[in-house]
Amino acid sequence: MKDEQRLYTVLVGDLVGSSRLAHRQNLAEKIDSALKHISVVYLKDFRAPPVLTRGMDELSGVLHHPKHSFEICLRLNEEVFPLKFRFAVAEGSLDVGLKSGDARRMDGEAFHRAAVLMEMLKKKDTKSRYGFHLAPPHEEFGALLYDLTSLFSVITDRRTQKQVDTIRLYRRLRNQNRVAAELGITQQAVSDALRATHWKELHRVEKAIADVLDRRGVER
Repeated sequence: MKDEQRLYTVLVGDLVGSSRLAHRQNLAEKIDSALKHISVVYLKDFRAPPVLTRGMDELSGVLHHPKHSFEICLRLNEEVFPLKFRFAVAEGSLDVGLKSGDARRMDGEAFHRAAVLMEMLKKKDTKSRYGFHLAPPHEEFGALLYDLTSLFSVITDRRTQKQVDTIRLYRRLRNQNRVAAELGITQQAVSDALRATHWKELHRVEKAIADVLDRRGVER
């Protein structure tokens, strides 16, 4: 199948409240570092790794398939905490700049859908920061994913910096004792942080979301 005929997954991010932020240069460097880290961790998933497209306020990337799109969004928001990005994830074709490997030079149906979805997210009176536009015949999953990810936004907004640091490290090490040793805290403190942030419950939902999105990742 020709590249311009297959579906790609575009991920677009918009920094919430960016106009009110101080020390923008330092924050831009923090975001850029987070994007580079995510690009390495999910190297095989990206057709074009995520990059800043308008200062530090917007970013975009292109995935081969949507399975890990929500996980990537979550990890980016954990990496840049307490900053928060609003994310639009959309499936569709791309017909410009595919060979460049640079999301800033790409365009097509998927980007147009993501732009429309982002505008809808900005206008909604809700704390949700994640929207999905899936290609036919699974458009109905978009509403389900929106509701599920709204739960994440409500709960994760209550986290402290220490809790986020613990979660980020636990994602990588998956061992409470090793996390405790690296952070210089007790294993009980790690356990308390995971329980207080509902890590176990949210991680199950996160995996369920990936399973739904994986059904859209079948090679076409």
